[in-house]
Amino acid sequence: MKNVKFIQKFSGSRIVCWIKKCADYLKTKYASIISFLHDGKFGSVIALSIVIIIYFSFELRELFAFIPFIWRILASTLIIPLFLCIINFLYKLIFKKSYLTQTELIIDYVLIVRFTPRGGTSFVLGVIIFLLSLDFFGRCIYSRFIKNHHSFIFWIFTPLTFLVISFGIYFIGCKGFSHDNVKKYFEMSENQMQVSDAFEKSISKGNYEVESFTYGYKNSDIASASCDISFYAQRNGFEGKVQKFFFKYDLTEVPVAGKIWLPKKLENAPVLFIIHGNHEYPVKSYLGYDYLGEFLASWGYAFISVDEQSCNSLWDENDGRAILLLENIKRIREWNASCESPLYHKFDMENIVLAGHSRGGEAIATAQYFNKSEKLVDNGNTQFNYNFNIKGLIAISPTADQYMPANKAVHLKDVNYLLIHGSNDQDVLSVIGEKQYNNIQFSASSDYFKSSLYIYGANHGQFNTLWGLYDMSAPISWYCEVKDFISGDDQRKILSTFVKTFLDVTLKNDSTYKSLFSDIEKYDAALPATAYEQTYDDSRFNYLFDFDGSNQLGKSENQNVTLTVKNSDSWYENIRETGLWGPSENYSLGFNWEDNKKKNVCLQINLNDFDFTGKAFSFKLADKNDDSKNTSFMDYEVVFYDKNGMRKTARDLRKVYPPFAVQLYKIDVLSKNYDYKHQFTTVTVRSGDFTRNIDFDFQHVQKIEIRFPFENGNIEIDDIAFIGDKL
Repeated sequence: MKNVKFIQKFSGSRIVCWIKKCADYLKTKYASIISFLHDGKFGSVIALSIVIIIYFSFELRELFAFIPFIWRILASTLIIPLFLCIINFLYKLIFKKSYLTQTELIIDYVLIVRFTPRGGTSFVLGVIIFLLSLDFFGRCIYSRFIKNHHSFIFWIFTPLTFLVISFGIYFIGCKGFSHDNVKKYFEMSENQMQVSDAFEKSISKGNYEVESFTYGYKNSDIASASCDISFYAQRNGFEGKVQKFFFKYDLTEVPVAGKIWLPKKLENAPVLFIIHGNHEYPVKSYLGYDYLGEFLASWGYAFISVDEQSCNSLWDENDGRAILLLENIKRIREWNASCESPLYHKFDMENIVLAGHSRGGEAIATAQYFNKSEKLVDNGNTQFNYNFNIKGLIAISPTADQYMPANKAVHLKDVNYLLIHGSNDQDVLSVIGEKQYNNIQFSASSDYFKSSLYIYGANHGQFNTLWGLYDMSAPISWYCEVKDFISGDDQRKILSTFVKTFLDVTLKNDSTYKSLFSDIEKYDAALPATAYEQTYDDSRFNYLFDFDGSNQLGKSENQNVTLTVKNSDSWYENIRETGLWGPSENYSLGFNWEDNKKKNVCLQINLNDFDFTGKAFSFKLADKNDDSKNTSFMDYEVVFYDKNGMRKTARDLRKVYPPFAVQLYKIDVLSKNYDYKHQFTTVTVRSGDFTRNIDFDFQHVQKIEIRFPFENGNIEIDDIAFIGDKL
């Protein structure tokens, strides 16, 4: 009885009455809020439709790339509402109720996530918040200004959702949020060597006046012919019909076309042919290398940029790109030999170098393979008779293995090769060109070389002025981090410098600055401010260990030479990984250790009495100890031992960077996520690099140690070799 009286007394108390009043008030307001938001439902439909319309316009670009963006938006504005009306009609017919807003939310989410190169929990949560904000913002605006429904919730939701939407728009519209990683790595090299004025002059504009010609089209300076590449490339489906409509010809009659830059009043100029890679097919990508044509022609080189526009937006067409290039070379050779041609004797067709960008970087290797072949390995009925004197290949951010003869890799021999790639390439994410680099061999008695250059902060597109800052087209480009790139001018300056010097060495036999390809540190002061990693091989390299042949760990093909790693936690052979492109087909030696207080890890090579006189020692080295805060070069030393137990130590050798920490996407910066790039650097030890001036018997070297005096490490090493004394 007492409990009942207590309950009655408590239920009539002021506190309970106040709680009831608050509950009634909130219930009334909640109903008001629901009513306000429900009245604005059509505003939500409109707001969410905008996302679908924008994304659908980019889907239309895949089919109709030549139609301007504004027209695709207008078409999408007509198609998407009709599509939504049909969906809404079906909902009402089947469920007697509309679920249009929920459907749009799902479609928007799927579209955004589908075109996002990298997601994660935080990104997914951000997308959901953005879409809900868009939903509520549309409801608030429509209910307040169209339905004239007043509610206090308008003044709460509208500014909050507007801020979220504004940040979303800023996120996709800005270049990124990166914190100047280029500067961080560049500042690691404090003391740069003085560069001669002569080298500076050699990479500045030359003295020849330049003239240019176009060829291949009706309005070109020089008429040309066409060639049939339909055996190698196909336009399939509806998209193929659209491309044929745009080009007004099919792949049986592709124009042999391009642009030529020449030094005025000079005959028999050595020739560089360049081909672009895949891009939107309405873009005349071959005109994006005009800066290179102007520069090289001023130094006495003929420069020909071949139009491979017809091969763009296709797949498995790389052999077609190669054939189109070879047909262009053939046509130029004919003009060069004809006294009736305006190009008579303009070219030295015995001195040719090929260059290619992206898929073009792969196609030039395929072209050289066809050039040296008598028949097509995929069909022996196809005969080849090109036989051009191609002396060098320059691959710029190349692909690989899109064309494989008889499902085998392309192997080349006795041709100079230069590979250039950027750390911030958002199209070809890894240095897949390593595959081709490793598949180029040299005869022992020849004089050829190959070199690779890895440029921190360089992307894929800025080597071509028409491709530019963004490697991926919208909407994927909205999520790409581009703020931390080196400038387009710097990127093109690097390419121009290396291409011109490569031509000097390859086509003019001028080796004055050949060391640019093996010892870039000598030239840092003349190059744009960023970090570089470099490898080098030539026909004088005699490999003790390349880790690609024998399955016997630590054994060389030379029976007298063995290898072991001391004091590491593990050591092993492993295949080089190249990200999305799979394994590189190149094996290397890896070893790692933790908490080695003695700091005595070393790789030991037992030579059993080796004559080092007049030779140099070389190996490729990479740091795999991932740490974005690491700004120190690797600490290592090389120690030689002779038969008398004497030793010589070489320190302060080639600088080996820590793994480059790269942020390719904006979400990486916000979430502090990094891609780590593990690129090799070629280290060379000569007799003059040793620190102690002692009586050492270089004719009887017994063993070599590569020491790593630090507690924690993860090392990758490859291509241990002896070479000639001069590089």
